[in-house]
Amino acid sequence: MNKHLRQASLVALLMAISIEAVQGQTISLVPSDTLVETGEALMLDLVISGLGDFSSPSISAFEFDISFDSNILAFNGLDFGDPQLGDLLDNSGFAVQNVNETIPGIVNFLEVSGDSDLELNAAQPDTFILGVVNFQAISTGETTLELTVQELLDEGENPLSLDSPPESVLVSTQMVPEPRVHLAIIGLGMTLILGKCLKGKTSA
Repeated sequence: MNKHLRQASLVALLMAISIEAVQGQTISLVPSDTLVETGEALMLDLVISGLGDFSSPSISAFEFDISFDSNILAFNGLDFGDPQLGDLLDNSGFAVQNVNETIPGIVNFLEVSGDSDLELNAAQPDTFILGVVNFQAISTGETTLELTVQELLDEGENPLSLDSPPESVLVSTQMVPEPRVHLAIIGLGMTLILGKCLKGKTSA
């Protein structure tokens, strides 16, 4: 009986290891907000998860496209790396980075690490930010930001597998609301001043 229990436990353990081994990674765009006023900035974190936690697999290279409505949003640049952890693909300072926005409404960007596989595995947790994409709202409306993965490689330059395609992000922009409170305060102040002036004239 004990022998059968041990065999069953071993089979269950091997199945769990096998399932964990085939689990893929996920890539997502996380916006700072989904409702932005015209003239304001919109930032989106490019997050990868499902890597090894300071172990294989890690990521050594990526290339993505982001499509958007260029009549509603203007691309303002991309900051490679995690705002808190730094650029975990560029620990040695030899990474290759490129941003291409020659096609209106599409931004292409890539990064290829110059670090060794040991350095990448030792530096990267299971989840972190690959970069922060910056936009500015230039007119009112709605736009879908869609992320397309062109390339995603592990520390050995082998393709990483995604659990599912990245989800698109819907962002709405609106006009800056009128400063009604400020106008009301100014109106009240003018009323008080006018009242004092009229009172002064009556007293005279």
